Amino acid sequence: MPKTEIDVDPCDHITSDAIGQPGQRVFYLQALQADKTYTVIIEKTQLQSLAVGIEQFLAEVARQNPNLEEASADYVEEQMRVSPPVDPAFRVGEIGLGYDQTRDRVVLFVREVQAEEEEAESGTVYRFWCSRTQLRQLARWGRKSSAGAGRPARSVDNPWSRAATSARRRTATCTDHPSSVTEPHQVSDLEEAFREGELELKGQFLLGSNYTFLVTVHYGGQDIPAVYKPSRGEKPLWDFPTIRWRSARLLRTW
Repeated sequence: MPKTEIDVDPCDHITSDAIGQPGQRVFYLQALQADKTYTVIIEKTQLQSLAVGIEQFLAEVARQNPNLEEASADYVEEQMRVSPPVDPAFRVGEIGLGYDQTRDRVVLFVREVQAEEEEAESGTVYRFWCSRTQLRQLARWGRKSSAGAGRPARSVDNPWSRAATSARRRTATCTDHPSSVTEPHQVSDLEEAFREGELELKGQFLLGSNYTFLVTVHYGGQDIPAVYKPSRGEKPLWDFPTIRWRSARLLRTW
């Protein structure tokens, strides 16, 4: 069972947006209801797939309900930007769509991605109940925002800095400047250190198709910088065979 289930019913507004420079953008899905704001982190590929899925879904709803008024795709760009402060509750792992014919409402379902050791069904769930027009506007804007340059990030006085917009709990951001990372200690058996040592989460690589984390491995009185890639966050890659690589293949000096 989910830890928390929240129905935002109805949504006053729903949108998506990207914040950051090209190559470093973070994508958000945000819904507003009265004075409450609900924000989650979404992958670029998830947003692009969602935009296509919404159009297909609404086309099927229209086919089955021919008397419905057509949903408008027109939007005002400034109204589609996410509203600060951006405080995402979680990173999205699962997305779904549904339609309530009696109310003519579409529900956009998002579930929190879970760590490897946790049950997939235990993640927090948000259900955003929207009009068909709101959802079509989201789809059209999502296609544009996922292809655009995004908002700038990381300036000193900028409220959109990466540190201010990281998701709670598992999604961390690196606080160490690269110049502060020391040379690696000599460890006789790195594979044993990685297997037996204690991992301290330092940050998350926000780009890429897989969930990958920057960690420090504490082992034998030494602190070893490393990259942790949990198997639950893996996705098939077109240019790699679907096999398990022995961990020794990933052991490299920094």
